[in-house]
Amino acid sequence: MPCIKVRKNAKVKLKTGHILRNLSVIFQKNDLQGCKDSESYGQRWIVETVFSCIKRIFGEYVYSVRLKNMIQEMMLKASLYNKMISI
Repeated sequence: MPCIKVRKNAKVKLKTGHILRNLSVIFQKNDLQGCKDSESYGQRWIVETVFSCIKRIFGEYVYSVRLKNMIQEMMLKASLYNKMISI
């Protein structure tokens, strides 16, 4: 469930088809901190840091051609990274 922060001056639209947006605006205006906590808003930096470290250590490219081998290569890189940080 995404929780994208809405603008402070966001208004509820009365047209049809905006039900989910309107609920999000109302929910965030009433309890923005609760929305951030419930959806882990602002935690993306953790994942981006890990991706950056893996790219820095192993390079940005996948050398395999087939999808099956690409997946295995990335799993191997992630496993090696996990081993390296656990030592």
